Amino acid sequence: MILVLSPSLTTAQTIQKESKLDLNSCVSFSRHISFWGWDFPRVEKALDIPVLSKIPKLGAIALFNYQPDGHSAVIVSISTSTYDVLEANFKAGQITRRTLPLNGDKKLRGFYWK
Repeated sequence: MILVLSPSLTTAQTIQKESKLDLNSCVSFSRHISFWGWDFPRVEKALDIPVLSKIPKLGAIALFNYQPDGHSAVIVSISTSTYDVLEANFKAGQITRRTLPLNGDKKLRGFYWK
């Protein structure tokens, strides 16, 4: 089974046209494009976002242990062995999309979704 968010949410060029996005903050970016909106934690560092699940879900926030502040990214598709995330500031000041394994990522803390 493969799940994918709307193409309009997964195109970096479309998102970069948004004027209020802080591309130097993965947390701000995740809050902006996630399904969770107002319910998303108001924190400054991704390490402060609580892990609520070890199971990925479309639209969930993937939380990583990258130093020094952690990292957050929004899951935009899931397949049987991988998931794709859309994120800001994995590369400084840029929006990127990565494909990650469902198992074996030692930097993955877990996921935020309700």
